[in-house]
Amino acid sequence: EEAKIVKRIYDLYLAGNGFCKISRILSNEGVKSYTGGFWSKTTVGDILSNITYTGTLHLQKTYRENYITKRTKNNKGEKPLYIVENNHEAIISKKVFDEVQRLRKEKAAGKNNQAKSIYSFTGLIRCGECGHIFKHKTTKYYDNWVCSQYDDLGKAYCASKKIRDDVLRKAS
Repeated sequence: EEAKIVKRIYDLYLAGNGFCKISRILSNEGVKSYTGGFWSKTTVGDILSNITYTGTLHLQKTYRENYITKRTKNNKGEKPLYIVENNHEAIISKKVFDEVQRLRKEKAAGKNNQAKSIYSFTGLIRCGECGHIFKHKTTKYYDNWVCSQYDDLGKAYCASKKIRDDVLRKAS
């Protein structure tokens, strides 16, 4: 059952959908995430970057710094990394996985070329309906502020409305 969901996520991404849209599609269809809750764009991104679905295991990606503190660290070359090919039945072919990684790199390269703007109200506005933060969105006609929950999951999860940036500036 979970394998079908993973395959669908890969198919949706290859069809041109982004992380937010995929999470919105799955949540709106009532598909529960592995924790039993709603889908988030982070969960979708983690699934799309997980090579384990190709039948390959990467062992010792993390390690314990020492046995006293039991602090876990990411392995960035300090310890050997073991790769086990064909360890289990693949859900996603290696070809599909590689194509998704290529698309992700292309999209990331396009985002890095865009200038990152910092808006004066970023992190300061919270939604009165659900408590999530508002984020800035630029549309064809106006600059707006919209609840992040509404923007990611849709109006079924938050009934708040957009606030035009010029109206917000006048009110502040």
